[in-house]
Amino acid sequence: MVADMVAHAQRILLTSDGVSSPLLREKLDALLRETDERRIWYIPTSFLDGSSLLGSEGQPRTQELVAKMHQIAKVFRLDDVGNTLQEIDGSAVLKNERYGTIGFVDPVLGGDAAQLAVSALKPNAVYLDRGNTFALQHYLRESGCGALVKQCAQAGALVVGASAGSVVLGKSVSTTFWKGRKDPTLGGRIAAEYWAEDAANGLDLLRGSSVFVHANAHHPEHGNAEWQRQKAAAHGPALDTVLLLADGEGVLMRGEEKQFFPVQ
Repeated sequence: MVADMVAHAQRILLTSDGVSSPLLREKLDALLRETDERRIWYIPTSFLDGSSLLGSEGQPRTQELVAKMHQIAKVFRLDDVGNTLQEIDGSAVLKNERYGTIGFVDPVLGGDAAQLAVSALKPNAVYLDRGNTFALQHYLRESGCGALVKQCAQAGALVVGASAGSVVLGKSVSTTFWKGRKDPTLGGRIAAEYWAEDAANGLDLLRGSSVFVHANAHHPEHGNAEWQRQKAAAHGPALDTVLLLADGEGVLMRGEEKQFFPVQ
């Protein structure tokens, strides 16, 4: 069971736009060599609308999920996982019988059911994908899967974040408000007031730091120190607590150590 995992030093790789540089690829490969079998829990943002994907094999959204799982499996050097989703206690799994699995927990699950699904998967790696940070944060919080990610990280599972996936691992997701590009109401599914209290609290796995991504993308001002200062003052958190990541950059948080990987 996830709750019975033994504590180990955390291994968290933060990226702005995924494993997009040779240096990040090299570092992830080194981390992957620390384990033989790969059991990956894949957490996307594009399928978190509260509907089930299990039992709908061949449907367009399920085909899209399988394609995404193939992409992420390759990030972890896990090939030949096939195209048939196997349902195991609420998780949808693609398998390479020799080298490992990649699984997706059905987004309709929560509480004990979600814990059962994650426990069946036994992840030693977690990948949180890019997309709408508000959708990912809302899902992790309301389903209880955020607490399960935290348990996996504290047990030593390798956790990799891409864009939104990096932001939710920090102390606060309020850096998402800096650009004003994402809809915090998720198309009217939740009230804007939802974010006024502690709903913007991230998983806080980065020793008190928060994350701002794409600091060099979308608009030149996003990498400007004065613009960043103004946005931090308006929305929080304090700028000196924010890890600022440009596309191509990454940070590895391992135990008490922090290693920065610049754009090459």
